[in-house]
Amino acid sequence: GRVAAAHEFRLQQVTAALLTVPRVPITSFIYPDDETKRELLGTATTNIAKPWLHEIHLSKGSWQSTLKHEIVHVVAGEFGMPVIRANYHIGLVEGLAMAVDNDFGNRTLHQYAAGLLRFGIVQDPAPLIRPVGFATSFSSVSYVMMGSFCRYLLDRYGIGHFKQLYGGFSVERTYGLSYDRLAAEWQSFLRKVPVPASWKAHIEFYFNRPSIFA
Repeated sequence: GRVAAAHEFRLQQVTAALLTVPRVPITSFIYPDDETKRELLGTATTNIAKPWLHEIHLSKGSWQSTLKHEIVHVVAGEFGMPVIRANYHIGLVEGLAMAVDNDFGNRTLHQYAAGLLRFGIVQDPAPLIRPVGFATSFSSVSYVMMGSFCRYLLDRYGIGHFKQLYGGFSVERTYGLSYDRLAAEWQSFLRKVPVPASWKAHIEFYFNRPSIFA
């Protein structure tokens, strides 16, 4: 029915973007309510993927908005590191899903990232692309910035290089550059993205908050 068709449509979009077809069918669980989800999965509201099991777990009330994002996690498992079928750096994992899903608010990831820099909410994005920096920043900031960074890598260098990085190769071996050099390239790109002053209130409302650790 409609739910199955939505799954197939999103899967086709993801496989086309990643140039990867999953070798094992993906199993999607949609939970009717928070209580059932907490009892069976251990979390009530968070939608999650389990790439090592080729599963996605979604809530009835929000599955449509997160379906593509979670499918990316599972399909990317085809070129992820062994066993975990992802990358140890959660920023790359979530950044790739954000980059492919590319659906956040009413502006592009690059526009939001450029706005975060222009309005001083993010002073230096380079630490965000490292595991500790990603984890200790406000989640929306981390997700959007890493989504923009991964989108930049995909557009600038192609999916083939990103697959190598995601699969465990070092960034220097993959791109011939350090994370700091790539971050500098990306920042130069973001500075050229037009960000009207009128966006300031909108961007500060969404992003000017402390991290979950703070």
